Amino acid sequence: MKSIVFTHSGHSHAFGNFSSGTVARVPGDLAKHFVEEAGCARYDGAVIQADEQVQTSVQAHPTGAKFKEPAAKKAVAKKGGKQ
Repeated sequence: MKSIVFTHSGHSHAFGNFSSGTVARVPGDLAKHFVEEAGCARYDGAVIQADEQVQTSVQAHPTGAKFKEPAAKKAVAKKGGKQ
């Protein structure tokens, strides 16, 4: 059994659903598949490369981020109606 950490989200018939950051102990051949063939995981304890750190920071939403109001909500507001 090998310990891996998923770096992407997905689904496998052998494992089920997984998401980035999920830690799993799986048989060696399945670990090799996820890490080397599919490229969606790394071995637990492996050094995190710079591109993985950047990807994580891009996915995180900054505190206090402002999002655009949906177009449908704007249209209803212009007509004076409630949503």
